[in-house]
Amino acid sequence: MSEIKKRVISGIFLSVLFVFSFNCTLFHKGFLYMFVMLATFFGMREFYNFLQLKDQGKPLEKIGITFGMIIVTVFYIHVLPRMADYASLPEWIRGIRKVVEINAEFLLSIFFLVLISGFLYYLTHNKVQGILFSLGTTFMGIFYVPVTISHIFLVAVLDHGIFYIWLISFATVMSDTMAFFSGRLLGRHKTRLLASPNKTWEGYIGGLAGQLVLTHIFYVFTRSHFPVPELSFVELTIMSVTIFFTSVIGDLSESTLKRDAGVKDSGSIIPGHGGVLDLLDALMFTFPGFYYSYLGILLVKKIFQ
Repeated sequence: MSEIKKRVISGIFLSVLFVFSFNCTLFHKGFLYMFVMLATFFGMREFYNFLQLKDQGKPLEKIGITFGMIIVTVFYIHVLPRMADYASLPEWIRGIRKVVEINAEFLLSIFFLVLISGFLYYLTHNKVQGILFSLGTTFMGIFYVPVTISHIFLVAVLDHGIFYIWLISFATVMSDTMAFFSGRLLGRHKTRLLASPNKTWEGYIGGLAGQLVLTHIFYVFTRSHFPVPELSFVELTIMSVTIFFTSVIGDLSESTLKRDAGVKDSGSIIPGHGGVLDLLDALMFTFPGFYYSYLGILLVKKIFQ
């Protein structure tokens, strides 16, 4: 089978799986939780594999992935009360939810445990060489994958959260697609970015313009067929621009990591695409970017009401 066929088949399969995971409301969005957990596990493995190729030290992969999965679970438990079927949960799960509350102190306690675990590993193995690189990269893996991708739970429980996931996903794909075709057709002036030296300014400008147009068309179409939130032209434009720029940063960030590690793909688990990070690098940044732009819009509206 050719690489193009593999890419198309695996892309369709994963797209259907992703759409099913966030649209299915059975088991308290348990399918979305499983999707994010799997993406976190394989994404963190790929990230830490980058660093196994470096000479400065090795990340504490088992510690990082363990606490990464804990963080995803904490985000999921945090949003449970905002789901329509929360009352049907068993009492013991709701009891856990009362204890596990996301706040500054709780998150700091998790990162403190990561720090303690890392130092204990080096102390008990009587090692000192490479500890700075090891602990630093272990923490970066936790921030880079589970903390970013877990924002999908925060988006999912917003009013019209399912629509917003559709909007983010569509705008993210269109950002990359329109930038690619704009660069191929109009690209003349290269950005000279080491992360991706073949990208052009025309590609980025055309990508932003094309994504804005298509995102507004997407919103008009969905509003005429489905119940969606009322968004002004300015609000939707702010959201779209935020998604575009965070998408670009997410893509270039992963490219930077791969260039530093000297690899072409983050992995090989997805036929025709490479690894999980190759497929989700932009979405890992667009979900947090959208969520905080959404909160910013709400804040500005409250101030000027």
